[in-house]
Amino acid sequence: MKVFHCDHCGNLLFFENTVCLACDRRVAFLPDLRVMGSLDPDSAERGIFDDFGYFFVTGTSQATPHVAALAALLYQQGITNPTAIKAAMEQTAEDLGASGRDDTFGNGLIRPSLALKGLGLNLK
Repeated sequence: MKVFHCDHCGNLLFFENTVCLACDRRVAFLPDLRVMGSLDPDSAERGIFDDFGYFFVTGTSQATPHVAALAALLYQQGITNPTAIKAAMEQTAEDLGASGRDDTFGNGLIRPSLALKGLGLNLK
C-alpha cells in the first residue's frame, strides 16, 4: 500500500484518507504530482477550493462510477436482471479501438442516453 505524508504537518497518510488525523485538514490525491495534498480549512470554509485542480485521468477507477450510475438508472427504469443491464450497456456502447471488446477499451464508451432511450424514454 502506498503511503504519503501530509504536506501541512508531515503526518503519515494512506491513499484512502480524506482527512489528516494529526492536523484535521482535508486531503486529496493529486495524480499529476502523485502526492496527497491538503486543503486549507479557512479557504474551504469560505468556499474557495483553488488549492486543487481538475485532472484528466483514465482507467477502471475513473470508469467505474459512470458504469455504476448507468446500471442504477437502468435498474430504476425496470431492468433488474444484471445480465440484462450488462447487455443494455454493451449493445449501446460506442466501440473504441480494435473492433469488438479489447483489453484497452473493454466494450467501449458507455452512452447512457442511448441505453435509456432504448427503453422508450423521452430524453433530450
